Formats: sequence, structure tokens, C-alpha cells
Amino acid sequence: MDINEAKSTLSVLGRRLFSLGLINYGSSLSMRFDSDNFIVSKQDALFESEEDFLLLLGKKDYRWKEASKHALLHQNIYKNIISARFVCYCSPAFICAYALGHTAFEPQDLTGAELVGSVFIYDIKQLEDWQDRAPSEIVRYFVQNNTNFMLLKSGELCVYAKSASELLAHISTIEHSAKLLALKNIF
Repeated sequence: MDINEAKSTLSVLGRRLFSLGLINYGSSLSMRFDSDNFIVSKQDALFESEEDFLLLLGKKDYRWKEASKHALLHQNIYKNIISARFVCYCSPAFICAYALGHTAFEPQDLTGAELVGSVFIYDIKQLEDWQDRAPSEIVRYFVQNNTNFMLLKSGELCVYAKSASELLAHISTIEHSAKLLALKNIF
């Protein structure tokens, strides 16, 4: 796959996630390009076109200034988790609202329960230095808990997957399960 095909894949995925309300301004999305390089969304990405993404090399250069503020997190995931091919750091409304008020997430629908089971909601504690700690703490959480997603008490979700369709399925299933829990409390 060449760089233009890879950006096109990310652009299609980004538009799909954005149209479903699963990512928004401030979210980040990336794809491993080869063993040392990855394509990541820019810091002001609206996920509308291939221009919202750029190739980052293993070593920092001028392009990192345009990249999402989560670029170092994405790089660290790719360096430490060989199976990660796609990464998304986002804040879908229902799951993030749920995370703000709970310490664990236990979907009650069949699909969500099979995918998630019961998961601890990670409390980042100090928001001020989270951007500095996130690249190491999130990867450590993934490895120690043998999982591909992390739900943060700050109202964010970080997911990695082997394919674009798997990433979309995980994020949408988690968000759908949270939506069902919210609706359950209405009825």
C-alpha cells in the first residue's frame, strides 16, 4: 500500500467515525505505515479529506508540529504492540459521559458483554500532566491488562486494532453499549 492509498483508507475511516459521532474535533486517528512510520491525523483535523493526515517518521522532525497532540501516544503504541495497525483516541458522547460518573463499565447487552466483559475505568488523576504520562501509562495498561482499549475517567477512549473494520466495530460497540445503559435508566 502506498502513502496515498493509506491516507485514503484513513480518510474513509475518519469520515465514517465522524459521521457516527464516534470521533470529533480533538480526536486522533492513525495507521501503521511500515515498521518505523505511521500516518496520523493533524491537530486540527475534521476528518473530511486525505489532507487531514500526514506521515510521521520514527524520529521527530518538522512534521510533528502539525500532528495531533496524541501523536507520541500513537507512536508508542506502534513501537510496543506489534499487532496494532490502527489507533484511535476519541471521546464518544455516551461512553465518555458514563466514564465520568462510574469506576467500571459493564455492558448488559450481549454484544457489548462479549466484547468488553467488565472493564475498570482508569482514573488519570492529574489532568495537568496527562499528555506527558499518557504515552507510557496507556501502553502499560494495554499490556498489563491484555486488552486493546482503555476507558479513561477524563471522558476519553483509546483503542487499537488490527484492521479499520475491527477498530470501527470496537468503538461503535462500546458506544452502543453505553447508550443502552443510559436509555435503560430512562425507562
